[in-house]
Parts: sequence; C-alpha cells; structure tokens
Amino acid sequence: KEDSSPTETTDRLDAVPSDLKQRIESLWKNNKIDEAMRVLNKTIESDPNNAVAYRLRGFMMHVIKLKHAKAVQDYSKAIELNPNDAENYSMRAWVYKSLNQYAKAIQDYDKVIELDPDNAKHYSARGSAHKKLKQYSRAIRDYDKAIELKPDYAWVYRAKADVYNRLKQYTRASQEYNKAVQVYSKIIELDPDNAVGYGARGSAYKELTQYGRAIVDYDKAIALDPDDAWFYEERGLLYIKLQQFSKGCADLKKGCSLDGSCYLWESRIEEGQCF
Repeated sequence: KEDSSPTETTDRLDAVPSDLKQRIESLWKNNKIDEAMRVLNKTIESDPNNAVAYRLRGFMMHVIKLKHAKAVQDYSKAIELNPNDAENYSMRAWVYKSLNQYAKAIQDYDKVIELDPDNAKHYSARGSAHKKLKQYSRAIRDYDKAIELKPDYAWVYRAKADVYNRLKQYTRASQEYNKAVQVYSKIIELDPDNAVGYGARGSAYKELTQYGRAIVDYDKAIALDPDDAWFYEERGLLYIKLQQFSKGCADLKKGCSLDGSCYLWESRIEEGQCF
C-alpha cells in the first residue's frame, strides 16, 4: 500500500496547521462528515482566500468523498493562494496518483522537493510515481535519496526491492528485502506492540520466501490489532500461495468484513479457490 495506509492518511491531515484543522479532524474522527463539509464550505464562503480551508476540503473530497477532480480543484486553489507551501503540491500529487496521472504527480513532486528538499517522504513518493511509469532508474535514484535522508525508512527498501524484481535483478531485490527486515526488527525491538511493524516485516519475509516467519509475524500483527483488514489479507494470500485454501479464504473473508473492500475475496471465489 504505497499511498493509502491509515498512518499516511492521518499524517497528511496532521500536516495542516490551524484551529480549523483540529475542528475538522475531530468531526472526521467522529464520523460527522457532512458537518465537516458544511464547516469548510461556510469558511470558504466567508473567507475565499483561506488556503487552509481549501486544502482541508480537498483532503475530504479525496479521501472521504472520493471526488478526485474536485479535490484537484481545491488543492490547486490552495496552491494559488499559497504557492510556497510544499504540502499543497504534495497533496495534489497524491490525488494525481489516485487518478493514475503519474506525469502530473511527478511535476508536483518536483516542486515539492524544490521547496522542501530534505524530506525523505517526498523522494519516496516521487519514486513510486516513476515506478508506475516504468522509469526504474529514476525510481531507484529517488529511493536512494530517501534512504540517504532517512536510513530507517523501511518501506523504501521494500519499494526499491520491488523495482529490482521488475528488472529481474533478484539478488539485489533480496538484499533490499533483508535490509527492510533489519529495519522493521529494530522498530519492533523499540516498540514490541507495533502491529504495523510485524505486518510489514511479515510481507518482507514473504518476498524472501521465508513463509514460516511471515506467518508468525502476521499472527502477531493480528493479535495486536485484530481489526486491521490488511493483516488478514496478507496472511490469506500467503496461505493460498501455500495451497492452504481454507485458512486463506477465511482470512480474505475476514478482511472483506472489516473494511468492505472484497475484491481479493470475491476474485478467489471466481477462480474457484474459495467458496
């Protein structure tokens, strides 16, 4: 999940300053979406030069309402009002990636990096856009820069490994997955209750074909956070890969029930692997 993890989504909202952000965040977390939109609409009506309000409404349009074109309009207005705020460009690039408009996303990330050149997340995000366009050498350069700025950026090692897999450079891919395992292990050592750390390390183990270790980590992640669909989906796919279909299908069904995204479960039914 390169751009849609819950942690990243929350981080993007936290990046918005102001009391207005706190109010909208509170309404969002209490599932008062319509009220949040009314507050933002009224704020913009009364203060049409409020860049923060446009950015917040863009976030709501993108993440909650899934109205990506309107999100682009709001982020563009925020950029017009505050062209030196890197996060406005970053958030618009995020929408462009959701729309599969990766060239436009890269243009925005270029501007983001110009304004905020020492932030590793910008390079990793641009790298993922380059990867989508199969611009693999550029992706690797961005991932390397992200790692230079933040050596414990575990996800980037996995992303870089995926590029090497696509280039059929499997030895290099394994080296990067092993680096990811090392970083996740340090994260877990510092925070033994970090469910995401276990789940992500499990996925790295899976790519290294260390399936027993992967399942142990998925089990631990689920024990720590039994309401995260991703852990069940990852474990379920691995069980199916191992032809343990009853366990795998049970996990995919559970993931479907938790987040309502049932593609993995339904596709396995269509393939005759689940019933």
